[in-house]
Amino acid sequence: MSEITFRQATLEKDFDQCFEIHYETFKDYPIFNIYKANTPEQQENFNKSIMNVQLNESFKNDIVLVAEKGNEMVGVALLQNPEHKEPNIFQYLYSSGIAMIRHIWHGGFKNTFGFLDMVDKCNAPLMEYSEKHPTWTLESISVKREYFGQGIGSRMINECIIPYIKKNNGNCLMLVTNTEGHTAFYKKNKFELFNKTEFICNNQLVKNWAFKRDI
Repeated sequence: MSEITFRQATLEKDFDQCFEIHYETFKDYPIFNIYKANTPEQQENFNKSIMNVQLNESFKNDIVLVAEKGNEMVGVALLQNPEHKEPNIFQYLYSSGIAMIRHIWHGGFKNTFGFLDMVDKCNAPLMEYSEKHPTWTLESISVKREYFGQGIGSRMINECIIPYIKKNNGNCLMLVTNTEGHTAFYKKNKFELFNKTEFICNNQLVKNWAFKRDI
């Protein structure tokens, strides 16, 4: 494979490219179809507003790492250090500002707050584990669609994320996924399943796998 380089992204320079890759990777992800807007267009806008807030929060408060092939961005990872604190609903409303208004406008109050509650339930195993062990969290990893299946996700984990955590004296990385097909990818990259749960949101079944990797 051609040379892939890695670096930490910046909000001003990289947001748009990061958002495009992040959205294209996750637009069909199961949890983004639990809460339905009235029309397909509203659903798309609702999901985009959610991901916009997520990415903005990561740039402002966490770490965004990118993979590049030449001058082309091909991968994005959102990483949280052990000092990360999940905002409560009031902090989230305050920090999200206009983006939260877009959430509510496109999806409605029920969908917006239902989605936030669902994310809290998905993250519960990580929060419980991190109370006793200082851990880093991989919030998401996404790869540009035309580069799917070329090993970029694995290279980001092993050549970028893990070295970054080691450099900052970390010794554990954890994550959750809601797609069974992704579990094989994480197992291949030396992650260990430590929690599997199922719960109901909006009358639909949500499956949740929590993984960790000691470093």
